[in-house]
Amino acid sequence: VEEIVKIIQKHLEQEIWRHEIWYDRWSMTAGQGVHDEIGKGLKDSDFLILMVSPSSMKSKWVEMEWKPKLYEPFFNNNKSKGRVLPIFLGGMLPDEAPEFLRSIFGFSYHGSEDESDIKRLVNQIVTIHRTT
Repeated sequence: VEEIVKIIQKHLEQEIWRHEIWYDRWSMTAGQGVHDEIGKGLKDSDFLILMVSPSSMKSKWVEMEWKPKLYEPFFNNNKSKGRVLPIFLGGMLPDEAPEFLRSIFGFSYHGSEDESDIKRLVNQIVTIHRTT
């Protein structure tokens, strides 16, 4: 997962991305409460790029992270927040994701460093951000 996050960050920086990418392994320091910091990061974010893999979908922790972000527009006045962009990793197909994630158009990433695949992914992220 960290590999694709680094690739996305590098390409977003080339797009003159002026927003912080919050990723727990980069954004937290020793001694911080994991649950509180992830919750704060999600609350403050415009949208969530969710890395969907077979192992992440088995994790109750990951589920507790993405579900509140998905439902955010229904529970607050800021309808632009709460966007979720699923990126399907590890050969996982969208049909294998939980029902709520299947209803969101996502992006399948197969570990390719093909420039056109990465550009398409970054364009999706930029497009979502412009609409938030």
